[in-house]
Amino acid sequence: MKVAVTGASGHIGASLCRELLHHGYEVVALIHRDISALKGLPISMVQGDILNTESIKQLLGQCDMAIHAAAAIELAYKFDKNVYDTNVLGTINVLETAREMGVRRLVHFSSIHAFSQASYDQPLDESRSFVNDNSIFTIKPNEIAIGWL
Repeated sequence: MKVAVTGASGHIGASLCRELLHHGYEVVALIHRDISALKGLPISMVQGDILNTESIKQLLGQCDMAIHAAAAIELAYKFDKNVYDTNVLGTINVLETAREMGVRRLVHFSSIHAFSQASYDQPLDESRSFVNDNSIFTIKPNEIAIGWL
């Protein structure tokens, strides 16, 4: 089975690609910038951006399922157009393109930065509150993903 991965060159995405390969999946990664985390891995790469639906089509056209792990973060928790465009508009692009192309399985990752901070020795579970429950960055991508179901 071929799996498309957005955000493949990030920390979680690169680890995910390795795990998928370990379990016998073929991986096709959407590469936006630095690919050093993927160096030497037997994966296919598509150069592109989740803000460009043509590159998403090129990625998804080869795959049976998709994992959307691409995201931008803003640690100051203030509005940032790049964060909004990537996390909200990019997620819309991935979901709508996947639907148009008949992708039957899609997993959407969020970020640890969507949750309020706690010490690293405390487990993170579903009871942890968002950084700001009314933030466009915590609500909108999740609403988009739920609406896609």
